[in-house]
Amino acid sequence: MNWTTEQLKEKGYTLAPDGHYYYADNYKPPSRRLLDSLAKHASKRALVKVHKAKAPSKDCAAKCNPFYTLAITRYSTKTLDVDNLAGGSKPLIDQIRYAKLIPDDNPESVNITFSQVKVRTQAEQRTEVRITKA
Repeated sequence: MNWTTEQLKEKGYTLAPDGHYYYADNYKPPSRRLLDSLAKHASKRALVKVHKAKAPSKDCAAKCNPFYTLAITRYSTKTLDVDNLAGGSKPLIDQIRYAKLIPDDNPESVNITFSQVKVRTQAEQRTEVRITKA
């Protein structure tokens, strides 16, 4: 049976913030512990070592164009198509560039490789980024 909003209010039901109706005597909001267990993720890992690239001097910028290799490895329970893997990495590559870990993300400055490894559990999921200067 479908009841209207007015009929539910007449019967003593109240609208909850999430959009469902509840009867005041029977309503128990979900516990914080339950909500936390539903949203539990794998623990975050700290970066192993971070070396910031130094900006080249203006006279060296034209002569010394260092070449970098950026290797992105995705560890996940599901593998992606190569085009989705590369396209999904764009925000990560841009942030690496903004952090000045690489001078630019153009093909003349950096060679980017993508790979993925299938893991068994969500706790093993991660993305590894390896930056090497040639």
